[in-house]
Amino acid sequence: AAVDEGEHLDPEMLARFEKLRSVRLELARQKQLPPYVICHDSTLKTIASIVPRDLEAMQQIKGMGPYKIEAYGQAFLDVMAE
Repeated sequence: AAVDEGEHLDPEMLARFEKLRSVRLELARQKQLPPYVICHDSTLKTIASIVPRDLEAMQQIKGMGPYKIEAYGQAFLDVMAE
């Protein structure tokens, strides 16, 4: 099901989501991949909603497997800590 952009996103969560999207875009450019290969918007929304504090917590997020956590997890954590 398509998720409406504004659905269930409070302003703080939306700000985190936008930060995560910009980091994902930067990672995608570095690796010359389309952003959705890094992870989908739904995964970023879950991260923005749950706000994992460490890589271990990131393992609970659907769409973030061991490889993606190792490759991108810290970048996502760092941007949310700003």
